[in-house]
Parts: sequence; C-alpha cells; structure tokens
Amino acid sequence: MLLRNKFRRYLGVDQCQRYISDIETLAEVIDDPLSAPLRVTRDPKDDFLIALAYKASVEILISGDKDLQVLKLNNLLVQSPKEFLSAVNSS
Repeated sequence: MLLRNKFRRYLGVDQCQRYISDIETLAEVIDDPLSAPLRVTRDPKDDFLIALAYKASVEILISGDKDLQVLKLNNLLVQSPKEFLSAVNSS
C-alpha cells in the first residue's frame, strides 16, 4: 500500500521501504482465517479484514476505508489513522 503513488507526497520510496522493513521486524504474522468471513461490511471484499482482526484478537483496526469506519462491532474499534494517532498522542 505505502508504495502507491498517492503516498509519494508524504513519504519517499526509500522511507517507505525502511518503514516496511521495520514493520516486518516487529510484526506478528497471522494466517488468513480458514473459514469464510461473515458478511458484516458494506463492501464484501472488506469482510476478510474483520475476520482477520478477530482471529488476531486485536482491539483496534486502523483503516482509512469508510466502509470499515462506520462499523459498530463487539470488541473491535475501527479508527482512521488520524483518529488513532490523535488518541495515542493524547494519552
């Protein structure tokens, strides 16, 4: 995602590659869920993200996708990157 042209005004390609490398070092990889996800989003292509978030037992899913941001789900908060950073910076 970060290597898409629309992000060039924020980060150069070298910065993106270093950032991705740092994430790979720190990240825990979770395999996709084996079962088909339930239909919970307006865009069926987004349902796998919700299923994966529940499988990984995350509390917050950070996404700029409006179809995800409007969801009200049990035990899962969906925030935009801006909302998340604002919450982190205020705590």
